[in-house]
Amino acid sequence: MRYHKNVYFSDKHKEDLIKLTYILNNKPFRYTSHCLDNTHLRVMNLEQLLYFIKNELKLNSEDVFEFYTDGAGSIFKLCYRFTYSNTYDIIMVIGLNKEIITLYVNTINDKHNTLDKNIYCKA
Repeated sequence: MRYHKNVYFSDKHKEDLIKLTYILNNKPFRYTSHCLDNTHLRVMNLEQLLYFIKNELKLNSEDVFEFYTDGAGSIFKLCYRFTYSNTYDIIMVIGLNKEIITLYVNTINDKHNTLDKNIYCKA
């Protein structure tokens, strides 16, 4: 199941996101090859971005905008959006072992107003 904060996050989901984010903050970041390959194509300064993630970024559950659950309702993938600079935000998709699956930057004014709410759970 797929959930988006502009469609539906239950109070239970919000509690789970706080707990999971706390757990993730106590693990080191890992990167998939997909993440690194994709980042090379989309990021202007990969070394600077990876330095920022490793040394300055702390996950915050308030930054989760989307997450995925399995058939039992357990969260297994989280999508965060962070401020990176005056121009860019970081979009990061993370698994429960703090492995970054996908990483890219968006301009700060890109708010995805074309969100298709029909692809997300509403309850």
